[in-house]
Amino acid sequence: MKAIKHIVLAVLQILSCTTMTYAQFSETTLADTTKLANEQYNPELGYFQKVYSDLGDPHYMYGSGDFAIGIGGTVRASAFFDIYGSPIDNAPKFAASKLSIPTDNANKFGLSASSSELHVKARNKIGKHQVIAYVKLNTNDNEVIQLNQAYVSIDGFTIGKVYSFFMDLEAGAMTVDLKGPNTQIGNTQPLVGYLHQFGKNWTLGVSAEQPTMKATVLEEYGVEPDNQSMPDFVLSAKYKWPKGHVRAATLLRNISYWQHQKGQVMANVGNTEHLLGLGVTLSGKVQPTKKLQISAQGYYGKGLSHYINDLSGMDLDCDPDDWNTEEQIFKSMKPIPIYGGFIAGNYKWNKKLVSNIVYGFVNTDRENAEQYSEKFKNSAYLALNTFYAINDYCMIGLEYDYGFRKNYSFSHVDSEFRGVGNRLNTTFIYQF
Repeated sequence: MKAIKHIVLAVLQILSCTTMTYAQFSETTLADTTKLANEQYNPELGYFQKVYSDLGDPHYMYGSGDFAIGIGGTVRASAFFDIYGSPIDNAPKFAASKLSIPTDNANKFGLSASSSELHVKARNKIGKHQVIAYVKLNTNDNEVIQLNQAYVSIDGFTIGKVYSFFMDLEAGAMTVDLKGPNTQIGNTQPLVGYLHQFGKNWTLGVSAEQPTMKATVLEEYGVEPDNQSMPDFVLSAKYKWPKGHVRAATLLRNISYWQHQKGQVMANVGNTEHLLGLGVTLSGKVQPTKKLQISAQGYYGKGLSHYINDLSGMDLDCDPDDWNTEEQIFKSMKPIPIYGGFIAGNYKWNKKLVSNIVYGFVNTDRENAEQYSEKFKNSAYLALNTFYAINDYCMIGLEYDYGFRKNYSFSHVDSEFRGVGNRLNTTFIYQF
């Protein structure tokens, strides 16, 4: 009995210490800076950021002294109905580049919880230095949990997996569609970057980022993707004023590929060759009235498909080139020219109701259409939506999505090389 008594007293003592520690911790809870859900949420970006490397605090941050930590997340449930035309496999993300060709006439219904996410953020002030650590997990199209972001930021330096510096975080478009505008630059990847603010208006940035090269090549025909030998480099400049901003960025890539003899794909038979990939983008946001906000982005480049929302992973960085009839192989590769952009309007009817219209297009400029027949040429995207904020944590949305896709062809029968999609999209979003 004495042993049991001692155990009970020990447990009570531990609980009392824990309770006291929690109370002390809670007394220094930071002020809640909660905004209405429709003022802070973006399907691809999560919480609107305060600065590039600080995507905003969770609803509640708890702290003691100079340290604060918070956990937050988003539960996102979507229902969609494809009226005429749909993405391949009835995907929950309305990717125009994945639309069925020819157009699929079947009506399709789907439910999805993809793009739900959980994140943890910590802030610690060490002397004059503010250190931010952030980790975010989300669910992909198959509702499998994956690491979306993980980075540390201090004094303008950012290291880890985060949004590319080639992307304009503040010029995003708000959509019910989980994919967002087909032409938006919007990828996360490992990088090391630095931002420096000059005065009140100018911010310059530079980053070295993880290189990724995608190209569709048959190995036995002489050329294929190789391991990349250098990071991608991004230079950016932003000018900001009270009612908007303008941002320009340049992407420089060293694209490596393997050139070998026909049928010889071993590492010691052939040469690593290099191409210059580059891209430029101009983007911005302006608020002409208190209720209206307009954002836009345009870009052009070669070998930058990895950075484009609708084209990432589609093997559109490079094409084989210089076909040798005698040897039956390609002698080299060349980067694919790509241009596109989007424009979006956001109108706030009142504090709880907001509507958006988004239009975008992207085009690949490949030579020899006959050679690339039935391969992706261009796509267009249109979204019309309305969001209603039920409270600070919850909102619902309704949207109509239209998509268009065209493949390269050397035929006048366009119906065999075109596809369209029409989707009604609804979502329920709860943020905590």
